[in-house]
Amino acid sequence: MRWRVAAIVAMAALGCGRDRSRQGTPSASATPPPVPCTVRSAEKLGFPFLRVCPPGEPGFWINAAPMGCSGGEHDTVPCPPVTAIAHAVSKDHAPIASSIAALTDKETAARVCFMRMGGHLASRAERSKAQHAMGLASVLVTESSVAANRFRFEELPEWVVEESGEECATGLPAATCHFGWFPSTSRGTALNWENLRECSARYAPGPGTGPMPYISIGGGCSAATWSWPADGGTSALPCQLRSPATDERGAPVAAVFSIACPAPQPRAHPATPDKDLAAYRCVLPESALGTFDLPGR
Repeated sequence: MRWRVAAIVAMAALGCGRDRSRQGTPSASATPPPVPCTVRSAEKLGFPFLRVCPPGEPGFWINAAPMGCSGGEHDTVPCPPVTAIAHAVSKDHAPIASSIAALTDKETAARVCFMRMGGHLASRAERSKAQHAMGLASVLVTESSVAANRFRFEELPEWVVEESGEECATGLPAATCHFGWFPSTSRGTALNWENLRECSARYAPGPGTGPMPYISIGGGCSAATWSWPADGGTSALPCQLRSPATDERGAPVAAVFSIACPAPQPRAHPATPDKDLAAYRCVLPESALGTFDLPGR
């Protein structure tokens, strides 16, 4: 009798141990936690890309600057210099060099993003998230003879698709795919070629300091006593450009860009055709990218 009681107690203890072991082992079918989105840089075919991480979303890859012109396109395609600002990924906050944006029609933009780059033309939602999260903007820096408003920072219009879906993510978008300009307030691309300046930008993660004013995109910079250096080198403009990024509450982020430009040089350019043209950016899957974590980004 005593032997039987002891055996029952031992079996019960063994069963409890097994139950605890099962409870402590995670199920093989349990969903793994989502991988946090990390802001990174990459490139494809020489074009830099940034991974944008909107709050609470998995993130996506978009051109760090508008798609540029190839060497043989400058005689046929308008290729203005653009200051493509974006919050720095690298901690050294290296200057973002001036780039050349290709202005094209919306069908060509969609075709290049799909057939050449392996992605799709950015949607309005993606483009807006990139600006709010990373401050992405295509800025035209122009100079005039009016000292009180000598330098202006205008945003270059970009093509976007109004909705995301299979009908818009191909090289031949369906008739139901609608295109628009970003920002939505754009009224086409009017270029004053003689006044455009090739300027670089350096990101500063903090508000403007000292007497130098900081200006929002669309504003002007006074430079009554400022002049280009006599040696024809590069000089910082007497104002800073405010980042268009916002925080999770929609409030402006305290960050600015210092702008530096070389002395003006004559620029050859084709006549702008009489039709709708704009810059554009592509959104790519990570599998379509090449080198990751570019220096200086």
